[in-house]
Amino acid sequence: MNSGGRSALALLFSMCMIAAAGFGQTSVTVQEQDGWTLHSPDFSTAPKSLHEDRPLADQENGGGWKKLEAFSDEFNGNALDLDKWWPKNPTWEGRPPGRFEEENVSVSKGILRLAANALDTPKPGGPEGRDWQYATAAVQSRDKVLYGHFEVRAKVMAACICNAFWFYHATPERWTEIDVFEIGARAKGNERKAHMTVHVFHTPEDKTHRQWSQAPELPFDPAADFHVYSLDWTPEHIRYYVDGLLVREGENRHWHQPLTMNFDVEIMEQWFGMPAAGELPAVYEVDYVRAWTRGDKGTEPGEQP
Repeated sequence: MNSGGRSALALLFSMCMIAAAGFGQTSVTVQEQDGWTLHSPDFSTAPKSLHEDRPLADQENGGGWKKLEAFSDEFNGNALDLDKWWPKNPTWEGRPPGRFEEENVSVSKGILRLAANALDTPKPGGPEGRDWQYATAAVQSRDKVLYGHFEVRAKVMAACICNAFWFYHATPERWTEIDVFEIGARAKGNERKAHMTVHVFHTPEDKTHRQWSQAPELPFDPAADFHVYSLDWTPEHIRYYVDGLLVREGENRHWHQPLTMNFDVEIMEQWFGMPAAGELPAVYEVDYVRAWTRGDKGTEPGEQP
């Protein structure tokens, strides 16, 4: 092969390299953005859950995982566990025109349900003089957490509404956020996109809002069935998994603040648009949320125990 051919082959290889990533997984690197890498895994190789006490992404237990009970729930009762969760966002009414309502949060048959519906009569009192036209839902952990592996099995609603699993905490000194996913399964152009974003709203050192966002295209309709979405958050890295496969990763440069865990449904009028006629009422369903911390002998992905 001539030198030009070898150069072209090398370039092709570098663009489509198979890179070891996550918990022993191989993945095609498809996009990099300011230190963040988006992967395109082969979902036909997704792992099966054989050990519920371990993350789907690490069924061999390389992390030596220990359960974080305060952030884990199988939702097997008939009501939300109020020792663990707020049935609302305690510091935020919601995003107009949708207001978080406690009655839109329920637990039954092993499922947490967050509902959205149009109000028969708009209610005044929203920010900037706007009326509340929809009832939406939010659940927030009562405790805060710093680092861990967090896994949720969920089916989002078939509506033009943002369904989210995320972490944040805002104080006058520091406000950071990690969005594991924001999905609008019937939002035009976003039907199969899982928006994964990290934010720094302000710190003592920098008052400017910064964000890093990527949106992998899912190989399935996220409103058609349950799928597993996970966050691996350590002092060194932030990694996102779907069905146990690594899809995004980056260096942890800023997210060293204890955060609350959140589930919610919001109407993102300026981003996803408004719900279409006939889409509501609709429900975002969460089968379980499980959280772990690494044991004393746990390894980082790619390291030998």
